[in-house]
Amino acid sequence: MRVLVLVTDAYGGTGGIAQYNRDLIAALARYPDTEKVTVIPRVIAREPEPLPARTTHLHGASRGKLQFTSTVLGTAARGNVDWIVCAHINLLPAAVAAAALSGARIILVTYGIEVWYHRGWITRLMLAFVFGFVSISEITFAKMRAWTKVPENRSFLIPNAIDLATYAPGTKNESLIARLGLQGRRTLLTVGRMDAAEQAKGFDEILEVLPAVREEMPDVAYIAVGDGSDRARLEAKARGLGLEDHVRFAGYVDEAEKRDYYRLANVFVMPSRLEGFGYVFLEALAVGVPVIASKIDGSREALRNGTWGLLVDPARPDELVAAIRSALLDPVVPPRSELEYFSTASFEKRCHEALAAYEAFDK
Repeated sequence: MRVLVLVTDAYGGTGGIAQYNRDLIAALARYPDTEKVTVIPRVIAREPEPLPARTTHLHGASRGKLQFTSTVLGTAARGNVDWIVCAHINLLPAAVAAAALSGARIILVTYGIEVWYHRGWITRLMLAFVFGFVSISEITFAKMRAWTKVPENRSFLIPNAIDLATYAPGTKNESLIARLGLQGRRTLLTVGRMDAAEQAKGFDEILEVLPAVREEMPDVAYIAVGDGSDRARLEAKARGLGLEDHVRFAGYVDEAEKRDYYRLANVFVMPSRLEGFGYVFLEALAVGVPVIASKIDGSREALRNGTWGLLVDPARPDELVAAIRSALLDPVVPPRSELEYFSTASFEKRCHEALAAYEAFDK
């Protein structure tokens, strides 16, 4: 089996989708019937990670839209492609063209809001060329089925994975605590992209309830990890609420330092509104930090519908305050053994089961 994977970003990418793509590519490469995996990225933001065996990464495609398109079409025209994994619906035009050239079948991977709403008749027309569908959450499948046909028998739920060997409980980094000026403080933490177009990670909601939390617990501080077009507005909002001494904006942090931030936190809280799943919840749980998430989006699936943490309505400040109080005073995290449900081994097993099913359909 020869697989062509079209990704927005993967190796050299940041965020949950890039991590999901790396895990997916690794699982594809380890599938017994796989001969070769060719990855074509639209963007490479940082130094790429090492590749799995049997995997080729065509770095040059990331130089621009024209280069990406020509690389996809040139690779497909040379043949030797059995399956095309289209790892974002925005890349579907390139996937459909590649399938027409190569005769390969398309598997579309979906994450969240990019498929939650009607995409127009052109996209619906292209979806007719998709053979199989994969999603990270039930809510994404449900919202997608509201506006287009997604065949049940060729649709597979493959949620995010967490590397339990990398993310584990550990000692607090005292130098980081000193650098942030948080000695003797209990801390709330959010890790997420600060996007002005969405404003949906829950940073606003936490800032707005923090004064009420501090009235009861004056030692509480809040760390916001992440960067983006909305950071300046959020920093101004914190100043306007008189929270300069109680909020730290850490900016982008790399993977190794991010683990130190999780270990520093007493509670991870992200009352989001548009999350497809939320890889960060698994990271926090794996480090042993109690979690507060949203009950209205895919976050609840990361917490096994509230079994592993507290769920709140982002539009209800009273719920958020009560959850923060509860998590600080009576922290609860699932037994580490339960997290195996989302382990990389479980992820790979789900991927291989889906691939075996697709191969059976193809015969």
